Amino acid sequence: MAASVGDWIGDANVLGASPERDRAGRIEETGIDFIPEAARDSRPANLAMVFFGGNLAFSVIVFGWLPIAFGLSWWSTVSASAIGLALGTLVTAPLALLGTRTGTNNTVSSGAHFGVTGRLVGSGLTLAFALAYAASAVWTSGDALVGAAHRLVGTPTGDGALAVGYALIAVEIAVVALYGHGTVVALQKIVVPLVGVLLLLGIPAFAGGFDAGHAGGGYVLGGFWPTWMLAVTVAAAGPLSYAPASATTPAASRAGATATAASCSPRAVASTSACSSRRCSAPSPRSRSPTPATPTSRISSLAPPAGTCCRSS
Repeated sequence: MAASVGDWIGDANVLGASPERDRAGRIEETGIDFIPEAARDSRPANLAMVFFGGNLAFSVIVFGWLPIAFGLSWWSTVSASAIGLALGTLVTAPLALLGTRTGTNNTVSSGAHFGVTGRLVGSGLTLAFALAYAASAVWTSGDALVGAAHRLVGTPTGDGALAVGYALIAVEIAVVALYGHGTVVALQKIVVPLVGVLLLLGIPAFAGGFDAGHAGGGYVLGGFWPTWMLAVTVAAAGPLSYAPASATTPAASRAGATATAASCSPRAVASTSACSSRRCSAPSPRSRSPTPATPTSRISSLAPPAGTCCRSS
């Protein structure tokens, strides 16, 4: 049976659908369906605000605390963090280029290389990253909320208070995620300057307890270099966690605007890695006719050319 793009995206009419305008306060209904070019109204400034704002958080500050907790000195922590961030960024940054060709994020784009089944690896990693960051955000932000409330109004700091604090942060995360991209962008325009100022004020506030000469010691892995390499790995994990979503750019699609990979389309029928366990035959005459470029055709262009066929064993 001939396979076509429609086999992967279901009703091909969704490619021409006009989704509701993305705006704050409205629950985003767009899932994996394709968003037309005219509806991709995000801007580089929005992307910068979301990605930069996401790093002004206690959960990211943990990345700076861990090397010190591992036993490294201040300057060793700085060097390990700088090198780890650079390495992670160098590996992750080129992946953003996929978005301009596929109109979707890397998790969906990976279907062109690994097939629909293989794409589950990227989806699983994305879920793991999301859960890890959500857990660290709930832990650190909940503690900060309870501690601040105690100092300001004298509320308790026991397990019950912590449970309430964690629950409030978890609900907030879920609600903002449910409303989606438009709400996230709008909130970040408030959060980034506000939290940015607070973090800057933290410099003089904590300057009295800062010691750049901290020598470290008691290495968690028993020696300096193994512990330093662990710190480099931890730092690199930050940028790498963006890999599944890094291709979702304003030029390619707004957040959540995706189309599934056409891994058995005319230009993606060459290898089992592209077609996974799908059984496909030569392109149908209809598939050879000229068609406008779509995200699925761009995804297909990442796979080997037509002329051969992948079949399950």
